[in-house]
Amino acid sequence: EEEGMWCLGVCVPTSRRFWAMDGIEDTPRLDVAHTKPDCDAKEKALPEPPSLATDKGNCCVLFWMLSSLEHERVSAETLVRFHEQIQSCVEFFGASVLMHDAVSGLIQGREIRSENMTPEDATLRLGQFLCRWAIEQTPHFGLRLGVHTGDLNVVRLPKTDVDGFFGAAYKRARELASSAQRDCMVHVSRSSKDRLSALETIPLMISPNRESYLLDALTEVPEDEESQPCFKSGRTFEDVDAVVKGDKQKMSMEEFCEMLNGNNVDMNAFGKENYKTIEEFYDDVVLKEKSHLVDTGGTFERVVPLLRVSLRVVDSAGRLRELRIISTTGKDGAELKRNQQLGLVLTIEEAKNWRKAVESCFVDKFNFSGEDQKKCLDVDHSSYVTKEERMASETVPSIASVYKSHNVVIHVKDKENATLSCIGLPECKDFKTWKAGVEYDWRWSAVGTLSKEDELMQTLESNGIDMTAWSAEAFAQLYTEVHESGTATLEKKDNVLLRTMRIVKIWVHAAILTHDHVLVMKMKVQNGKSDERDKGKPVSMQMVGNDWEANMQDGLFRRLGMAPDLQERFLRVDSSSYKFSEEMANSRSFPGLKTVYLINEVTVHVTDPTHPDLHFLGLPDGNDFSFARMEAAKVIPSRGARGHRSSVGAGFVFTHWCWTYTSDAIPVKIHQKPSFSDSKLKSTTEHKRPKLRVPAPEDLMEGPSVSNPLLARLMENQTTDWDRAHNAAQRICDADYSCKDYFQDITAAFPELRLYVFGGSISSGRTPDDEYQRTIGALFAVYWLMRQSGTGKESFCFGLKDDDWVKPRTPEDFTDGEFSEVTTRKTFWQSANWERIVSLFTDAGLLLENGRHDPERTLAMLVLMAIHDVFKVTALLPVVEDGVGEFSGYKVGETISDHDIALSYILEHHPSCLPSFDGLLPGQKESVRFTHSKIDYNMGWLVQAEAPPGALFKAFKKVVISGAAKSKDIAFYFVHWFVDLAGAEPYPLEGCEKFVLKFPLKVLQQFLDSFSIVNSLGTGSSETNVYENYIRWRWANHTPSLGDLPQDSSAIALMRLVIMAQGDSLKIVKAFGQLEDVDRHILSTELAITGVAGQSFSCCSGDHVSAGPALLVYYAPALMQKAGKHDPLATMRVLAEVLRKARKLWELQPHHAGDHTTVRIDHLKERDIDKLLRPNHSNMWVIQRCSGCDGTVKQVAVSTVATIDWTTHLVLEFMPKAKGR
Repeated sequence: EEEGMWCLGVCVPTSRRFWAMDGIEDTPRLDVAHTKPDCDAKEKALPEPPSLATDKGNCCVLFWMLSSLEHERVSAETLVRFHEQIQSCVEFFGASVLMHDAVSGLIQGREIRSENMTPEDATLRLGQFLCRWAIEQTPHFGLRLGVHTGDLNVVRLPKTDVDGFFGAAYKRARELASSAQRDCMVHVSRSSKDRLSALETIPLMISPNRESYLLDALTEVPEDEESQPCFKSGRTFEDVDAVVKGDKQKMSMEEFCEMLNGNNVDMNAFGKENYKTIEEFYDDVVLKEKSHLVDTGGTFERVVPLLRVSLRVVDSAGRLRELRIISTTGKDGAELKRNQQLGLVLTIEEAKNWRKAVESCFVDKFNFSGEDQKKCLDVDHSSYVTKEERMASETVPSIASVYKSHNVVIHVKDKENATLSCIGLPECKDFKTWKAGVEYDWRWSAVGTLSKEDELMQTLESNGIDMTAWSAEAFAQLYTEVHESGTATLEKKDNVLLRTMRIVKIWVHAAILTHDHVLVMKMKVQNGKSDERDKGKPVSMQMVGNDWEANMQDGLFRRLGMAPDLQERFLRVDSSSYKFSEEMANSRSFPGLKTVYLINEVTVHVTDPTHPDLHFLGLPDGNDFSFARMEAAKVIPSRGARGHRSSVGAGFVFTHWCWTYTSDAIPVKIHQKPSFSDSKLKSTTEHKRPKLRVPAPEDLMEGPSVSNPLLARLMENQTTDWDRAHNAAQRICDADYSCKDYFQDITAAFPELRLYVFGGSISSGRTPDDEYQRTIGALFAVYWLMRQSGTGKESFCFGLKDDDWVKPRTPEDFTDGEFSEVTTRKTFWQSANWERIVSLFTDAGLLLENGRHDPERTLAMLVLMAIHDVFKVTALLPVVEDGVGEFSGYKVGETISDHDIALSYILEHHPSCLPSFDGLLPGQKESVRFTHSKIDYNMGWLVQAEAPPGALFKAFKKVVISGAAKSKDIAFYFVHWFVDLAGAEPYPLEGCEKFVLKFPLKVLQQFLDSFSIVNSLGTGSSETNVYENYIRWRWANHTPSLGDLPQDSSAIALMRLVIMAQGDSLKIVKAFGQLEDVDRHILSTELAITGVAGQSFSCCSGDHVSAGPALLVYYAPALMQKAGKHDPLATMRVLAEVLRKARKLWELQPHHAGDHTTVRIDHLKERDIDKLLRPNHSNMWVIQRCSGCDGTVKQVAVSTVATIDWTTHLVLEFMPKAKGR
C-alpha cells in the first residue's frame, strides 16, 4: 500500500477461490489463490512477487464471467449446472481449464487438426456453446465471454500448489468479457478473428470501436461445401481421348445431327438469332476441326483451342504498345466491337504445338513468313501460360463453350524493318486487313490502358480466380457492381482478393392475430427457375453508398413495392435495433472469389396491420403474397472467342414472401451437445413431395354488352346449378358423400368460383390460382368441420390421400423429411378443442342440437365462402355510381379498392351479378350481408384485454343494431372468419395448414373461447357487460386458480393486466398488490373507463366512469409479456406512468365519455425494463399528443429539449421516487 503497488481485497472464503489483483498502470495483473484469510494482513508486508515465471508462448484463451445482474440473482444450483456444461464443452473441444472459481474462469483452446480448426476456431465455437446454454435458461443466464490470442505466462504462487496466469492473452480476454455490451455473445479480438480458419466465414458483428467482434449464440456454423475452398481439376490440352468423333472416317452430317439429338441439344435453335446454322457448326467441328465436343454425361461441352498473342513494341516516345483488333465489319456491313489481342482459333492438332501455332498465326493474319518472323519478332518463352474459360456459348445453343487458350508475349525487335509496314510500323499507326470479305481494324494500344473489362479480367486472373465455373451472367454482374452501380469494390488484403459490398437487411415486424410476426422470403422465381436458397431471409438489398436509411427506404420499395408515403404512414423504424456487422464468405455467384459483406441490419414495425392500404402485404391475416419486379438486362463485356457485348438476364423476378412467427425466424435451434458444425446436428433433409392443389376451373368468357361493367359481362350468361348446390348443402354430413363428390358439386354449382382465375392483378399479391385454391380450402374447411363424427377432424389435420380424396392421410403417407410436420399435425389433432368448434357451428345455426344440420343455412355459408374474395381480382372492382351516392367513404366515380366493401356494394346494389347469392332465401341473404359489413372488430384486442369496451365493440354493436342481426348472425360471422383463415394456405388437399402448422394452439383456443361471449352482443347485452363477462370468465377458468373473483374498484384493472400478460399470472397478482397506492389507483381508474357513454363496470363508480376519453395503450400486452415476465412490478409502474401523463394531455370530460384515445408505446415495448429504470443523462422518454384521438411514447435526446413543443409533450418519469426518511 505504501509503495502504491498493490491493492488487495480480502474476504473469508468457504472454498478455494482465485482473486485478480489489480496493480497500478503498467503493472502486470496476477491471479493468486487464497486458501484461508490472513487476519494479520495489515501488520505484514505483502509477499514478494514470485521470482520464476514460465512463458506458455502464444495462446488463444477464453475468459468468462457473470454479468453484474447475474451475480445478484444466480443460485448455487444454476452455477453447478453451468460448470457441468463447461466441463462437457472443454472435454469435447480438447481445451484446458487454466483457472476458475464459481463466477469466472480462464480456458485455453487447442488446435483440432481432424476438423481443420485452429485454436481460435475451437475456442470461439466452445464459447458459442456456453452462450447457447445460457440463453436456454429461464431467465437467460447472464454470461460474458472474451477471446484473445497473445502471450500467456504462468507462475507458481508461493507456498501453494496453484498456478497463476498473466500476460497479454489473459489481460485482453478479461477486458473483452467485462466490456461486452451484451450478454451471451462471444467478444473476440481482431487478432483471434484473423486466425480463424474453419470458421473464417462465420458472420460476426463489429463492435463500435471496430477493434473487436461479437459472435451471436444463434449464428449457424455451417458444414457447407460452398464455404470451403474448392479446386476444379480441369482437363489438360492433351485430354482429347473423350472427343466425340470418328477415327479416320469423319462422321456424316446425319450422324452428327443424330449424336446431338441423343444428348439433349436443342436442334431447333440452330440458325436463329445469333446462333450458327447446323451446317456451320458441322463444318466447324467435323470438317475443319476448329472445335471439338466432349461428352460430360448426358450432354456436351464444346472445347475451343485458342492462341492469344500479346504483340508489343516500344514507340518513338518510349511507351509500350500492344497490337489489338478493335472491330470487324462483315459482308453485310454490320460492325462488331472486339478490343482483343491478336488471336487464332486452333485445330486439335495445332493446339498440340503452340510454337508452331504462333508461326501459323502470323502467316494467317499478316502473311509473314517464318524467316520474316525470326528477323523481326522475339518470342518471350517465359511468358507462356495456359488458361481455361467456361461460359454459355453465344453461337451454339444448349452447349457450353470451354475456351482453352495458349497465351504468350512477343516483342518487335526491329520495328524499322520494311516487312512490318503492313502492320503500321514503325509509326504505330492504325491499319486494316481483309479476309473472306471481312474487314479487320487494328490499333497499337498503349499497354496499361486496358478497357475496364480487360482490367477486371486481368485482376481476377492475376489473383488466381478460376472463372471456368462462372455463369455467363456472373462476369457481367461483377462488372456492373464494380464499374457501373458502384455497389461493390475489389481490393487485395493479406494477398487475398476480396469483393466488398454493403447490404441492408430489413426485418419487417407486424402484430398478426396478437402475435409478433416477421416477413421473410419464401422463394424467388427468375427466368422460369425457382430458387429457395434465400428462404427465411428478410428483405435485403445491395446498398449504393453508405446511407443505410435511404437504402432501407429504397429496398422496401424495390423489394415489396411499398412506396415512401406508405412507409411514412405505416412503418416505424426501431433505431435502437440497428447493428452493423461483417461477414466473409465464398461467393455463391462468383465461385472462388471471397466476399466481405458489410451488413446494415434494422428492424421496422408495421404500426397499423389492419389498415386496408396494406392488403398487398398479406395483412391483416398474415397471408403469403408475391411481388414482381423487372430486372434490367446485364451487358456481358468481352469474353471468350468473340468478345463482343451481349445482353442477358432481362425479365421479371417474382419473389414470394410469407409472414412467420418471430420465434420461428431464429436461424438455428439451440443444442446443448457440443459439435463442430450445426449442420451435423440436423437430420438429413429428405426430398419433400410437392404440395397438392385441386384442378383449376375454365375461364369465363365475356358477354357482348361492352357498356356493362366487366363483372356483369362475365356473369351475363352464367347461372347457378341449384340442384348441385342443394345437393352439396344437403349431403355435406353424409358418410358416403366424399370430399371429391363435394368438390365436383360446388365447382359445378357456383359460377362465381371461375372469377378467381379470370387473370390480371390480384390485390393480395398472390396469383389468381392461389386465390382460387385458398377459396376451395375454406370450403373444404366447412365440409370437414361439419362432419367431425366421421373423418372430418383427421382430414382437417392431415389432408387427403391424393388418389381418391376419400380417406385422410396417415403418418405413413408422409416422407421422412416431413417427420416434424407430422408431429405438429398429430399434436393439433389430439389437443384442439373440437367441441368448442362444434359449439360455434351450432351457435351459427349450421349444426343443430339433434345432431343434424340446417341445409339452407349451410348453403348460405357455402355461397358466402365462394364469393367472399372475388374482388381481390382488381379488374372486377366496381365504381360508385351516380344513383348511389357516397358508399362507405367512397365518392361517386371512385373505384372501391377495398375488396370487402366492393363485395358489400355489389350485394346491395347489383346482387344479380352474383347469381348464387341472388338465389338465396331473404333471411340467409341478410346473414351474408351482415358478415360483410364493416364492423371494425379486432379480435386480438379482446383476447388480450388491450382495448376498452368502447373501442372494441362500439362499431360492432352499431352494425348489430342497424341490421337487426341476431346472435346466430354474429356466430355466422365468426364461422366465416374461422374457415377463411383455416384455408389460407393454397393447398386444400393438404388439410388446413394455416391452423394446424402455423398457428399457436393456445391463441386459437382463446379465439374460440371468445366467440360465444361476443355472441351475446346480439341478445341486447351492452358492450361493457359483454366485456366484463369475458374477463371474469377468463379469471374464473384460469389454470392454476387465481382465487375468488376480485370485487373492489381495482378488479377490472387486475383482471385486464392478468390477461394482457398471458402468463405468470400469480406473479402479476402479487406485484399488483405491492404497487404504491398512487400507481395502483391510476391503473384501477384508467383501465376501468369504458369509452361508452352511460356505461360502467359493475364494480366501479365515481365521476370518472361517466367521462372520457378512455385510453387504449396500444401494445400494452406486448410490454406486459416481455418486460412483465422479467419484472412485473416495475412494468406496471411504467404503465401507470404512461397512463398518468396521458390523462394530463387528454383530460376527462363528460362530453367525451363515448370516445377513446390510442396511445402507442411501440418504442417502449422493445426495451429492457432494467434500462428503462436506469438513469440516462443523454436521452429521456416523453409522451406526445399527436391529435385529439392519438398519441405516442418516444425517446428523445436531452440536447433537443429546446426544440420540443411542451404544450403537446410531457416527460415520463419511470424511476421510482425516493422515499423520505
